[in-house]
Amino acid sequence: MLVRGARLWERHPLPQLRPEQCHNGPHPRRLGVRRRARRRPHRRLRPSPRAALLQYVTRRLHSLRCLRAGSVLLALLLLIQLIHHYRNDLTGVGWLRGLYASLGMPLTPHWDLNAYEVHQLGAFAGPQSPGELTVRASVKNAGEKQQPLPLLRITVQDRFGNRMAARDVPPSAYLAAASAAHSYMEAGQRVDAEIAFVDPGPNAVGFEIDACLADAAGRVACANDAGNR
Repeated sequence: MLVRGARLWERHPLPQLRPEQCHNGPHPRRLGVRRRARRRPHRRLRPSPRAALLQYVTRRLHSLRCLRAGSVLLALLLLIQLIHHYRNDLTGVGWLRGLYASLGMPLTPHWDLNAYEVHQLGAFAGPQSPGELTVRASVKNAGEKQQPLPLLRITVQDRFGNRMAARDVPPSAYLAAASAAHSYMEAGQRVDAEIAFVDPGPNAVGFEIDACLADAAGRVACANDAGNR
């Protein structure tokens, strides 16, 4: 029997199992269990030279735009600071005066009294107004910027050159109504003035006309003053 069994074993051997089939439990494929795939490490793709160049140029252009915008902003702020610092020297600019006036900060101008040229055109006593003396003069803005219409100080002198009387005449009193509506004289502009006042008598033999301006405190300074010559 043993010999016969051995012969049958040689004729019909049992199938051999593979190592992965040697386990106690059922095969995972037969139970429909999926094996978890091994996670591969992420590989960072390097861009092509053309794409890298395009990215570099884009970043540079963005940086240049930001730099240009910042430069323009800084230049604008610097300009505003300069205008504010020299605001009293720029009072000839009409819109700047209006801007500061609307902000409740009226400007204190630094006008040039020596820019006025005043020329006497004579004096006469007309028969239509006895006891009244009329003085004529011309006022020119010889400066390079706009100047306000000045006050005209009329000083009457005796034959020894002594001062007998003086009067400050505003533009509304020595200009026609149409001309007095304008408060400023442009560079090179000339106006004619005519002032009438009571005749000081036979002792008055001469007179002087000076251009004057009043400051913010109401103090009047004239071009022929010692400190303004």
